[in-house]
Amino acid sequence: MPVTIEPSPLFLTPSAALQVSRGSGTAPHRHTAAQIVISLEHSLSYRLYPSNAFGQCAAVLVPPNVLHHIAGPDPLSLMIWLDPATSGARAIRQYSESTVVPMASRDIRLPLQQIEELCLTLGTSSDAQSLIAVVVQAILSSCNELAPLDERISFVLAQMKQPPLMRLSHPLSELAQQANLSQSRLRHLFRKELGVPLQQYWIGYRLLTAIRQMRRGDSLTEVAHSAGFSDLSHFSKAFRAAFGVPPSFAQKDSHFVQASSSEY
Repeated sequence: MPVTIEPSPLFLTPSAALQVSRGSGTAPHRHTAAQIVISLEHSLSYRLYPSNAFGQCAAVLVPPNVLHHIAGPDPLSLMIWLDPATSGARAIRQYSESTVVPMASRDIRLPLQQIEELCLTLGTSSDAQSLIAVVVQAILSSCNELAPLDERISFVLAQMKQPPLMRLSHPLSELAQQANLSQSRLRHLFRKELGVPLQQYWIGYRLLTAIRQMRRGDSLTEVAHSAGFSDLSHFSKAFRAAFGVPPSFAQKDSHFVQASSSEY
């Protein structure tokens, strides 16, 4: 008898997210995170921009800040998002920095049955973290050894998590001063190390803050202001650009906003 896998909540950790979901397709979009999508049913239908032709594959790797489109109706899929500072995201950039990477089943190096069994046991953030580690190791084990992240960028990333910074819509000036770098040097170094502009990374961090707050039942206006956006329009535009859906869709879809996290 085939296994029956149900859609899962969105599991958030400090550096990754995981969800088993069956969407209805999203608009073409790009996000700060790197992404791994593995179909648990039939093939994925994906588009490599700027081509208008769709292809079929078992899984896709999406580097940070790459425009992509996975068409609906989507098969039930395992989706993993990785902060661009993680080793997994940086390894994905070894495959490509500019386009989606389609993968056949043999490229995943992990039997689909084993992935399905792990999906069936998803219940906590610890389960999600274990599954993320297994999948990332299987897919990216052949990548070259990564150089350490530049210590100045590690410092900047740590500073971004300080609550007083959340009030700033453009933190470049303050971060550059704290890191003892010129603004232009920090912009260049940040993009070189992570593959995304610093400002885009900052917006992505604030969007994750907003998603966590959606769990509490706050209005979208309250969520937008708490996450440091000037108004709901600005928040909605940033959310749609990053996820391909409006925040109202995420707010009403319980599977999208039921985030579980063991740490922040």
